[in-house]
Parts: sequence; C-alpha cells; structure tokens
Amino acid sequence: MGLPYALYVAGNKNTILTLWSISDRVTAEFITSFFAKLKAGRGQVEALTATKCEFIKKGGRYSNPMYWAAFVLYGV
Repeated sequence: MGLPYALYVAGNKNTILTLWSISDRVTAEFITSFFAKLKAGRGQVEALTATKCEFIKKGGRYSNPMYWAAFVLYGV
C-alpha cells in the first residue's frame, strides 16, 4: 500500500513526501518556508500551495518544477 499508508497506520495524520529525490539544500529551504507559513496560521494545503508559488516566483533554477513539484501532501 505504500509509505503514506504505513505512516497513517502508525498514527501520522499528514505527511509531506516527495515523488522523486530532491537535493537536501532545496528540501531544507522548501520545508523551512512551508513550516513558516503553517506557523503563521495558514492551513496545510494553502501553505504547500503558497510555498510552491514562492519557488516559482523566485525565478532562476527554483522556478523549474524539478525543485518544487515533487512535494505532495498525504493525509487528512
């Protein structure tokens, strides 16, 4: 059934996973921005969408979907 289901059965309600390998540096930037938005009061889906939009607007290599499109939210 896959990793998202195993995490759910183990008690995790929501998980952000990537569909392919992303560099540690980019992942750290993405997750830091995502959690800052959560801390500011945004919902999980809204925070994820806003973080992806932020990466697109940064321009340069970060606007390439390779760096932001892999992040998906599984769960409730």
